[in-house]
Amino acid sequence: MASLSKILTKRKEIIQDGIDRGFRDRSITEEDCRYLYELLAISKPRVVIEIGTWTGVSAMFLAECGAKVYTCDKAKAYSQKHSGIKYYNCWSTEFLKKIKNKGVMADLVLLDGRLLDCDKKRLLRVVKDKACIITHDYVPGSKGARNFDLLKRELTDIRKYDEIGVATLNKRKK
Repeated sequence: MASLSKILTKRKEIIQDGIDRGFRDRSITEEDCRYLYELLAISKPRVVIEIGTWTGVSAMFLAECGAKVYTCDKAKAYSQKHSGIKYYNCWSTEFLKKIKNKGVMADLVLLDGRLLDCDKKRLLRVVKDKACIITHDYVPGSKGARNFDLLKRELTDIRKYDEIGVATLNKRKK
């Protein structure tokens, strides 16, 4: 697992690269990175699915923490080159189909894009039971709150830290 200071330095470089290419900064904050770093140090995920990556700050962050990251975003802002990241330039529905066909099973999910109603079943097919589900922008009326609402029947132990929501997936929950 890379040091937090190394990851935060790379975060600034990616944000500046995005700005230089004409994209505004919509990346996770430094404070959110610090919280996620602590969470990842405890959970030590091996395979992560990320929906919504923008310029790739969070994908880089997850890969630098030792995970194999499968990520998607339809925006053309992504530019990362990292051996631990497999990027798909597509919407979540197509992405989830593709990774299912590859046999991907994640133990952590970062939702930083909007899930469609039809994505719920597809997501559950590529995530291990008891996986950690994280949503960004977890504030009322946001995509993060909507994503948790969509998955609420399968989630337990929901916690909130600033604009990050964290829960455990329980596929057997009735």
